[in-house]
Amino acid sequence: MNKIYNNLSIDNLLETELYKDFNLSQKDEIRKGLEKGLDVSVYAKVNLDSFEMGHIRNLLEEGLTEIAKYVDLLKASYQFSIVAEDLRNNIDVSVYLKEEFSWDQKMLIRQGVLDKIDCSMYSNPEYNIDQMLEIKSGLFANVDVSKYANPKYNWKQMREIKLGLLYDVDISLFANRSYSAYQMEQIRLGLEKGLDISIYANKKIAGKKMEQIRLGLLKNVDISVFNKTELDWKQMRLIRLGLEMKWEVEKYATSDFSTAQLAEILAGFRDDLDVSKYDSPNKSWREMALIRTVLLKEKKNSLSIF
Repeated sequence: MNKIYNNLSIDNLLETELYKDFNLSQKDEIRKGLEKGLDVSVYAKVNLDSFEMGHIRNLLEEGLTEIAKYVDLLKASYQFSIVAEDLRNNIDVSVYLKEEFSWDQKMLIRQGVLDKIDCSMYSNPEYNIDQMLEIKSGLFANVDVSKYANPKYNWKQMREIKLGLLYDVDISLFANRSYSAYQMEQIRLGLEKGLDISIYANKKIAGKKMEQIRLGLLKNVDISVFNKTELDWKQMRLIRLGLEMKWEVEKYATSDFSTAQLAEILAGFRDDLDVSKYDSPNKSWREMALIRTVLLKEKKNSLSIF
């Protein structure tokens, strides 16, 4: 093609106002397209570098003219390569090439197309990438994702409901947005072990506290000893551990003792010391630690005599 557009040569055309903002490498790609009779408007865009232009030009020469519809949605050569390969394989790229999706979301939807799963279940811009992943993995695992495919669930909540479906527990007992994902997890784990989750399946009970109650039920200890609103989860944990060791810790299950004080008392039980020597809530944990250290030293000294 020697003469085009009002008899201007290609070289002269490239010097016109239309192409003034392109650098020499970009103009060279436009020239090559014009010489081949291609619609260079597809890739004659200042925001594309010469390498990307060349990639698009090659695709047009190959006959993949449909790529023209998606140039503005693709930002790098590797993206053009992926879409071109799909076009060659007669894959409907319009399913995932939508402006409202990030590239990662596009690729996740594309993977669903390739895996032949119903990607329409998660092809929703209201979902973030993590939510989409949870729905996709549920589809792949053949669970009923409609039970949690809702933008109102965050991805961690979705995961817990998905796991509940996988392990065949009654998800209706925790598939509620009022529960945090951590609370959902504690209820789900309890159900999996056949525990009486009604004891702690209450949105007012923090997830960390739920965990201590669940672990107590699992170890068959008297959870009423530490299942108290005035105790935080760290205090509950120490009392639970004491009960599991069959130590007499019941009287310490009170907010009068801090976590640090409880830790010193349990350390005394562990070392078989007389904790009554320092188990007063009026003593700071540092005082307790000092007395415990002295008691432990005395015990070692008495044993060394023998």
